[in-house]
Amino acid sequence: MRYFEEKIELNGFSVPFYGYIPVNPREISAYKDRRPAVIVLPGGGYVGLANHEGEPIALRLAAQGVCAFVLKYSVKPDGAVFPQALCEALTAVKYVRDHAEEFGIDPNNIATLGFSAGGHLCASTGVLWNESCLDGYLEGDRRAYRPDKILPCYPVISNDPETGHKGSFGNLFCKTYEELTQAELDQTCLEKHVDNESSPAFLWITAEDKAVNPLNPLYFAAEYIKHKIPCEFYMYPHGPHGIGLADHMGTDCTYGEGYEAKDWMEKAIRFMYDEKIK
Repeated sequence: MRYFEEKIELNGFSVPFYGYIPVNPREISAYKDRRPAVIVLPGGGYVGLANHEGEPIALRLAAQGVCAFVLKYSVKPDGAVFPQALCEALTAVKYVRDHAEEFGIDPNNIATLGFSAGGHLCASTGVLWNESCLDGYLEGDRRAYRPDKILPCYPVISNDPETGHKGSFGNLFCKTYEELTQAELDQTCLEKHVDNESSPAFLWITAEDKAVNPLNPLYFAAEYIKHKIPCEFYMYPHGPHGIGLADHMGTDCTYGEGYEAKDWMEKAIRFMYDEKIK
């Protein structure tokens, strides 16, 4: 496997970007230069980044031939205010697309994958990539920044007072939730931004999640169904918030144990390799 470290530099911020490129002999590969790529966005409430939702995810993807990347995007303690993290994530998509030939990646099969608040960032790349709020931040053809697929995991989606994760949205703007304007709430309540240009989505959450209301991805999936955009959604019965791989790598389970959700990665990789999903 080829491993490297880069920097995404944008708007005065500089954040680490790690690559995990599997060595897959092209003469025996069915995919050759058409391998999928996934950019992993750890969660942390837009105030930090969870290590178990970064490199362990990338390594599991790379083990199945997926070119994986981890972006340690800017958060509240860095002074980042929306849309800084979103612009960094979209710039990471463009970086991977610009280097697709070098890495043996299909430039039309690049995804973001994120957890919790990182799931909100992931979903944002798929539904806000062409929004006017990004004008002046991103240069050139906006489609170069668009992910072909998104994979939000137990994601924050809605900022409705009853179902939203208030802390994440406050941190996103370096404010308290109560200080947010209606315009800021409307801009980042993602189910309101699904349209015919949104990226196909793979989502999952557990019914027992106490930090992110399971209605969040359900609202999002419902909008995808309305707009007839490909969407795959799973609600697993058991498991707390933040379980990552849902096995011993992301929970207090011992090796060989885990939650029902531990099969999500296998399903996500199949979703990435499915070239009919566009």
